[in-house]
Amino acid sequence: MKENLLQAILDWIEENLNSPLSQDDVIKKSGYSKRHFQDLFYHFTGKTIARYILARRLSLSATLLRLTSLSVLDISIIYQFNSQQNFSRAFKRYFKITPSAYRSCAYWDFTDYIPQHKYLTFPNLMNSESFVCLLPSENEESVFYVDIPFELKAKVTRTGLGFKNKNKIDKLKSLIKNSSEIYLNVYYRCERTTSTKNILAVYNFFEFTNKHETFVSTNGDRYYKFSFYGTWDEYLILSNVIYFRELSKLKAKKRDSYDIEVFNINDMKDKSNICSLDYFVPVV
Repeated sequence: MKENLLQAILDWIEENLNSPLSQDDVIKKSGYSKRHFQDLFYHFTGKTIARYILARRLSLSATLLRLTSLSVLDISIIYQFNSQQNFSRAFKRYFKITPSAYRSCAYWDFTDYIPQHKYLTFPNLMNSESFVCLLPSENEESVFYVDIPFELKAKVTRTGLGFKNKNKIDKLKSLIKNSSEIYLNVYYRCERTTSTKNILAVYNFFEFTNKHETFVSTNGDRYYKFSFYGTWDEYLILSNVIYFRELSKLKAKKRDSYDIEVFNINDMKDKSNICSLDYFVPVV
């Protein structure tokens, strides 16, 4: 019962991170005494209420810095900081780097990122280190655009950031169903757009193959490989879980290159709601 209460309180915190929110507001919402709920919260999260709220706000701010062109001032206002200066000081204290430097860094550092609590209950993912050599492809890239919400709320946990909507999943299912090959490799890379603050361009292409992980080479660039076997509903937020839970757990630094999804068609052919793949993320 206490765990259900804490999950509900964490849901409520997540929905209100972009509103005025204090430790006393959270305690009042819980219905418990101050001391008792503070102890429960710390035991469950490993953080005080105030520290947890700050860590989540700064983690979401870090995501907006990397995925959008919103100004530092815009982001500080969204997450309820009194001024850009206060936000920048808090961000540097927490991530040990200024917001501007975090945005422009050659890699995305997940070392101190605190994930949304619901990602912690997602099934465990096996991971291993791989080395990938990507050769120029004959397949033409296509592009789609993702609208990143100005306020990253709990809905994103259920629906992802827009990379994998129903139409894209239906397309993947169709490709898999009609293929005579064994594997489907899908490659993604993202770029912020300059014309609109919160639009992310996602460039992608795919290829079928009968050979497993043809791009793996001891002389290649470093990747983390995550193995997933689950439902298509779980796949919807898989990339979010990998980025915000797994890379954080590994204290990884993601570099710019293609993310690669390798779907095992044999595992999925006669199972309409099963998704089986290895997901490769480029890291430093």
